[in-house]
Amino acid sequence: SEGPPPPRSRRWLLGFWAAVFAAFLAVSPGRMTFDTKLGVVADPWRFLGDLGELWHSRAGFGGIADQYVGYAIPMLPYYGAADLLHVPVWLAERLWLSLIVATAFWGALRLAERLRVGSPATRLLGAVVYALWPTYTIVVGSTSAAALPGALLPWVLLPLTNPRLAPRIAAARSALLIPLMGGVNAASTLASLLPVGLYLLSRPGGPRKRALLAWWIPGVILATAWWIVPLLLF
Repeated sequence: SEGPPPPRSRRWLLGFWAAVFAAFLAVSPGRMTFDTKLGVVADPWRFLGDLGELWHSRAGFGGIADQYVGYAIPMLPYYGAADLLHVPVWLAERLWLSLIVATAFWGALRLAERLRVGSPATRLLGAVVYALWPTYTIVVGSTSAAALPGALLPWVLLPLTNPRLAPRIAAARSALLIPLMGGVNAASTLASLLPVGLYLLSRPGGPRKRALLAWWIPGVILATAWWIVPLLLF
């Protein structure tokens, strides 16, 4: 059902996030990590102001900004809020990384519960493995934007698995989460959308399947247009 998750599952989420956050804090506390683009974490407002130009004159000897607009959601709003709240950059980075990993864990667990895969114990184990698989643990500290699409994948799929939702509502809820995957790496974002499309294509034929596809595909186009159009200009 689409009801709230059981309290025990919420406790697993909080416990997992706290453990991951503590692990990130334990590594070089007080020191920044070079996460993707230094300007995003060090001066998010200037970086945001530069997004309207294809040519960036303040970077080295100048150059064309390759998919920089992809940082507009959700990284720049997060680091902009951290800057307004005067959160130290190193602490904001550790919190950001922990939120990505916890999002992957929680989404995988909710999806396994929705699909009734395995037992409660194996669902929990699968969610932990999904959140901590080597690709995440290798890139999340230096290229967190590359981990975002995979972390959001279960959440984008989750509304489409709810038979109680009307197709247009399910597709809209799914599409509204796609911008949170970011647009820094087009290949990563599109690759993470591929399993969602395969899920829809593998559904039994009928009016619901056709309606889901008819609503979801335009939703994906609209949800990615904010970075696809600048990419075409680039």
